[in-house]
Amino acid sequence: EADADPPPTVFASPPPDGLLCRICGNVFRNPFTASCGDSFCHRCIADETVPCPRHNVPAKPLVVNLALCDQVGDLLIRCRYGLRVKRPNAESPDSGLTSPSSLVGGCSSYEVDPSGCNAEIRLGNRLEHENCCPHSPAVCSRGCGLTVKLRDLQEHESDCGGNGTSCSSVCVGARQRMEKQIRHLEEQLEQRTAESERIRVMLSGVVERLDRLDRHVTDRLQLLEINQAEHQDLLADSLAKQDRLQEAIVVVNELVSSIASVQPGGNVWQTFKCLGTFVGHRGPIWCLLGGGDYLYSASGDKSVKMWQVSSSNELLKTLDGHDGPVLSLALTGSVLFSGSQDNTIRVWDVAPASAEFGTCLKTLKGHTDSVSTLCVSKLYLFSGSFTLVKVWDLASRICLRTLTGFVRWVRALVVSQQLLYVGCGNSVLVIDLCNFSTVRSLCTDEEGNNVHSVLVLPDFVIAGTGCGFLLVWEALEEPVVSAAGTAATALGSASAIAAVETDGEHSNDEAAVSSSAVTSTEEVASATTRPSHVLRGHSSQVSCLSVMRTSAGLKLLSGSHDMSVAVWSLHNMLRTQTLQRHQGIVTAMAVCNSRLFTGSADCSMRVWAP
Repeated sequence: EADADPPPTVFASPPPDGLLCRICGNVFRNPFTASCGDSFCHRCIADETVPCPRHNVPAKPLVVNLALCDQVGDLLIRCRYGLRVKRPNAESPDSGLTSPSSLVGGCSSYEVDPSGCNAEIRLGNRLEHENCCPHSPAVCSRGCGLTVKLRDLQEHESDCGGNGTSCSSVCVGARQRMEKQIRHLEEQLEQRTAESERIRVMLSGVVERLDRLDRHVTDRLQLLEINQAEHQDLLADSLAKQDRLQEAIVVVNELVSSIASVQPGGNVWQTFKCLGTFVGHRGPIWCLLGGGDYLYSASGDKSVKMWQVSSSNELLKTLDGHDGPVLSLALTGSVLFSGSQDNTIRVWDVAPASAEFGTCLKTLKGHTDSVSTLCVSKLYLFSGSFTLVKVWDLASRICLRTLTGFVRWVRALVVSQQLLYVGCGNSVLVIDLCNFSTVRSLCTDEEGNNVHSVLVLPDFVIAGTGCGFLLVWEALEEPVVSAAGTAATALGSASAIAAVETDGEHSNDEAAVSSSAVTSTEEVASATTRPSHVLRGHSSQVSCLSVMRTSAGLKLLSGSHDMSVAVWSLHNMLRTQTLQRHQGIVTAMAVCNSRLFTGSADCSMRVWAP
């Protein structure tokens, strides 16, 4: 019913361009948000083959755009009983309003009928008004068979003789009303004649002003000819400067080539190329994890797939069991952990030679919201969710502690040198694993510029934000040394997962220890560190980060919701390449077997190599 042809609709004023469908050009009818991010009429993209005019990819309807429905419903239209079919070569009557220019439904053009209803109503309230409009047609209930306007129905029925005929008084009344309308039209004609005279006087003044404007334009044209000669001289000078700039570029290229020749194995122009595509998931790829010769992918289709990437590039196993989209992964040895939107963590045996290969060993419960991110150290498994981080013992798989005090979703977790890096809100909190207290806060400087991904390197800590920036901090000068154990990794990364924030209260489960990982405001403020570099290049949220060593040195890789992957040089913090093959937002990436794997909301994984 939402896609059925509507009755003729004339707007009181032209609708904004933002409420027009890019495919049919009309005001939105049942707007849906498509997979490309734009919105269209549902019937325009119902067959899922029509390409998006802006992104040139198939537009698949995902969900009703309620915001656009409300905006369209607030547009003012003229009552259908105040419209008539426009006569050929007829001038639209002067209604005192902006002439409507948009027509929805029907196959004829319509104009305002002065003798009809002159009400302006909200499009969303159309039926409520038109059901009781005084100008709507109504059939006499006395049996005469006549159809009159609703406002005249009571008067007609009081004079009607009934029994299928109308009494003579009805005819007399109709004639009187007709004469009254004729007198009214004559009065309107006199008014229009007077208005026409006023318009004629105004037009004579407009002609005089046009004459003055013509003389002014002639003077300006003469001045333009003079300026054109000067601009030609400037153009000749600019061309000479361009020639000198080209010579300078040649010199710079020669200098770069000389630098590359003295760098062992250096290739400053090294680029990544797409080697192929992995398909198999039926939902968005939310997380990728590399481990040895295997790649693990988590998807919105509630499954985890294990791929052989060393030689055959084949699917080895599909791990099913979650009741919701799988959002995060972590690996230690031959044990894989998967976090899901069903609020659980499943433990899998992923050793191909094991008798229990591909079976779920245990399900860890305790979270009351989606498990958005996971990471492991030698002793612990860390799981992030809404406002909290849980610490699990790897051996017994029992929750040892719940870290609370985070104000928003925990999007990223990384363990390095006995420090836990927590991406939450607009900062990265650094927590000492000896006493689980915050020792440093890496702030993004902007409220609302939330951290969605974190990467920890020996020299840098890098965070991807919702505004499309990559923020770089120098590594901590005095790392905290713990006597309780050694660091699990020297280099770690975590990707942000698009977890669904559910309504309701978020309470901690009954864990062995529940403590706040956030210290007092004064202590955190004293340890707050601002970024040393800000890398700009993405136009939307940076959802995942990774690093890859190539013959040209260490490369930083960032995936974004702008459907691209950026390659950065850590030597000079400059972007050297942009990878664009996905037809959806880039949500995950992993480096495995000297190759880069990227996952997207288009349900596919791309393979890249330098």
